[in-house]
Amino acid sequence: EEVFLHVESVHETGSSGLVVIGQADSGDAPALNVSGNMLVGLFGDGQVVQEGSWTTVTADTLVLAEKGGDGSYMLNEGSLITQTTYVGGWAETGGNATFENTGGTHFADQLIIGRGSSGTDQYILSGTGSVYTSALTIGTLEDNATSSSGTFQQNGGTLEVYGDMILGALAGAT
Repeated sequence: EEVFLHVESVHETGSSGLVVIGQADSGDAPALNVSGNMLVGLFGDGQVVQEGSWTTVTADTLVLAEKGGDGSYMLNEGSLITQTTYVGGWAETGGNATFENTGGTHFADQLIIGRGSSGTDQYILSGTGSVYTSALTIGTLEDNATSSSGTFQQNGGTLEVYGDMILGALAGAT
């Protein structure tokens, strides 16, 4: 089951949506639980901003930028917990995907950056942000894609990989 986060219809090319979860320094503890796929930037542009130190977002799969859309996730505070996070969509026609973690905690069984999309896929870790993952893959080819690129940029924060770290998986991936 897929869950679409949007303000306007994401099924129309060119639409855009913004979701803000939590509020900095509010003391509230909002939670968003998605039992399926969370797609941000499907056909149109999507952005999620997560704030508030007690804010928690969970999803089976998080996908940024799919089918020509641009997707971004700004994890400023709180926790994001996923089985798999794809920074870059499934389709070769994906748009640009950006994940910025400046102060939150991101737990992902698998973190995959650059998955055969034609856009720019990047994960930027800075400030007090942290990433904990069992597997980190940067630049992989899936779904008959002919090229892929992904970038992980660490300007601060903590990255811990408890299993495999793969850079440039398969021919044509960087």
